Amino acid sequence: MARPRGRSGPPFILPRGTEGGRPATGIRRLGVWAVTRRGRPCLRVIDTFPRFMAYWAVCRRRTLEEQLRGWETEYLEPWPELVAKQVADYASQGLDWRTIARERVFPHLPSWVSGMARARQNVLRACEPTYARAQRCLGFGFEAVLVIHVGIGCGAGWATTAERPAWPVLFCN
Repeated sequence: MARPRGRSGPPFILPRGTEGGRPATGIRRLGVWAVTRRGRPCLRVIDTFPRFMAYWAVCRRRTLEEQLRGWETEYLEPWPELVAKQVADYASQGLDWRTIARERVFPHLPSWVSGMARARQNVLRACEPTYARAQRCLGFGFEAVLVIHVGIGCGAGWATTAERPAWPVLFCN
């Protein structure tokens, strides 16, 4: 399959909204890509990392409190579902997400960014073959969504469903 013009990365990732000339729909328009498979359910990839890098280029010089506020209001503004799930995860454990982010995540971001970029590339490279193999081996026939984002330390990720639309979702945190 040909790589879309002006798009770097694996050739199987296509901008959502290019299928059939219809406008993009889904959880959010920004950063949504579709792994194309003729006549079969597909894997959607929501890649927030480029937006994180744009946010970080500006916010890394700000105070810690401004970085925290920017993570929520600038970087993840297009995806309020991500913020809500992470905040709710910490609240369900009786923890404050800001305290965790302030103490365990944001102080380390400068040294983690290059490793995060490599991890993103690995996930993008592996997502389509892994999804295809899971379909073959497990026999499932539904669309799924893989979300790549910079979280606040909720763990390696989690599986859930999105309300708009009701797709299975795997978060890579």
